[in-house]
Amino acid sequence: WGQTTLPDAVDRSRATIFSGYDTLEDEGVVLYLVSTDDQSMPVLLSEAEAGAVVTVITDRTPFYAAAGGQVGDIGSIGTEQARLTVQDTTKTVEGIYFHLSLVEEGSIRVGEVVKLQVDPPARLDTARNHTTTHLLHKALKLVVGDHVAQAGSAVSPERLRFDFSHFQPLTQAEKQKVEALVNEEILRNDPVVTEIKSIEQARREGAVALFDEKYGDTVRVVSVGSFSKELCGGTHLHLTAEACQFRLISESGIASGIRRIEGVTGSSAWLLAREQDQLLKESAATLRVQENELPGRLGQLIERIKKLEKELAEEHKEKLKSTADNLTDQLVVIGAITTLVTAIQVADIAQLRAAADRIRDRLDDYMIVLGAAIEGKAAWVAMASDKAVKAGLHAGNLIREAARLTGGGGGGKPEMAQAGGKNPDMIPQALQEIKKHIQEKLC
Repeated sequence: WGQTTLPDAVDRSRATIFSGYDTLEDEGVVLYLVSTDDQSMPVLLSEAEAGAVVTVITDRTPFYAAAGGQVGDIGSIGTEQARLTVQDTTKTVEGIYFHLSLVEEGSIRVGEVVKLQVDPPARLDTARNHTTTHLLHKALKLVVGDHVAQAGSAVSPERLRFDFSHFQPLTQAEKQKVEALVNEEILRNDPVVTEIKSIEQARREGAVALFDEKYGDTVRVVSVGSFSKELCGGTHLHLTAEACQFRLISESGIASGIRRIEGVTGSSAWLLAREQDQLLKESAATLRVQENELPGRLGQLIERIKKLEKELAEEHKEKLKSTADNLTDQLVVIGAITTLVTAIQVADIAQLRAAADRIRDRLDDYMIVLGAAIEGKAAWVAMASDKAVKAGLHAGNLIREAARLTGGGGGGKPEMAQAGGKNPDMIPQALQEIKKHIQEKLC
């Protein structure tokens, strides 16, 4: 059920007191227990027993509710008789906090005093990513330009995502510089300070605000040393070094003029570094070189592959010439038109087209239809001279029929057409039908 959906009996004027900026643990009174299923509207309960999934509403909470791109906290709610796992936290526009919870054991009742405990590692990992988005925002302004503006974000314990306005992809050098600036600020171990100020004072001090956000008379200003100052209601680190490390995973375009950076911090950054180090070691072992020799060895292999590809292309070209030349024995003159309707062996459609071109170039008046089995499918090419077209032949119509007989489709102009089919086993039968059609037209 939607986060703004509440039974009528709920007092919407009684906003939840949020204590999560100062503590991860608090006590609160259960005001409401709300249950629902797939078929009904929310229902108020007086009690919820083990196995039930309910929304717990308390008078106060340390749990941060999803907002501003930051996910809601997870954790636990407990009494002497009950233990609940909080799977997500959201809130209504009136500020009523919802703790989506699974009753693991015991039972919970309305009116009970409960202990609310935010999961510390998850909150810390989320804070690492959130504070780092502020550092990232500032770093982008310094590297790319002051026109950069936040266009969205998402922070969770696992990773961060930051969307920003920019007109082109970042260069590799720009990405490296941005990553370096963020990590320099992390290593500087600057304090992260949050203050409540008037909106006018925050703007005078240069705090960055989101253009599409609505702010009240007072705002929460998050300052990271002298490096960054933004309006933000999320949870953050106390010192930048708590982020440990920032790794930029990807940078891509998501809309016109909007780019997206994804990255990781803390243990996720360390795990990524370890995975990349292992990949480097395995690659070096496979190529039987030291890790620092990998770039040179890869360069040698690339040059070798290019040389082999060139040699292979020349070999295919010569083989194709030989194949096309051998087909001259199958030329049949019907009326005044030299015809060739046959199957050949080629590696791809480009070679099939090249074979037809080579044969065509040796003839004056012609009707050529070539079929081939390529990667488990049927491929067709047809070419007709002006005289053949005037005689009633149509390359597009012939190729369309060949494709139909081999389970496909296609067509083209009277002078040239190509098509494909799903069943190469039917190529011989299709060739016979094409030959019969040509004879009927020309005889």
